[in-house]
Amino acid sequence: MWSEEWTQSALPKLPNMDGWHLCWLSTTNSYDSIDKRIRLGYVPVKSEELPGYENYRVKAGEHVGYISCNEMLLFKLPMDVYQEIMLYQHHEKPQEEADKVRVQLESLQGQRDSNGKRLVDVEGDGIGSFDNQPSKTPVFSG
Repeated sequence: MWSEEWTQSALPKLPNMDGWHLCWLSTTNSYDSIDKRIRLGYVPVKSEELPGYENYRVKAGEHVGYISCNEMLLFKLPMDVYQEIMLYQHHEKPQEEADKVRVQLESLQGQRDSNGKRLVDVEGDGIGSFDNQPSKTPVFSG
């Protein structure tokens, strides 16, 4: 455990907070700004919400009382919202892309270029692996 703490990262490890997903957000990223995340439902974490993180409490400026490390602020997102976001971004959206690739492959099968060479050679399971969807909805760890 001691060696892991030194090799982890510049940010402290976070405990679990029941019902919430915790994440560090950058105060310097203009594309993925704090204001944008707040509009999406993220809430800054106050230092009194996490015992043992008093040393990370912002003492001056616009983020007084919140937990900060370097230019990062600690935020929380309700776990049900986090699950919806993760399901869309890491399950539904990739499946949509796989479906598009499958349609393209199916439309190219059997077609040949001007020299008579096949445009697509399917090996192994081929496009059948695109149809292997999980039987149940995945749950993401927070």
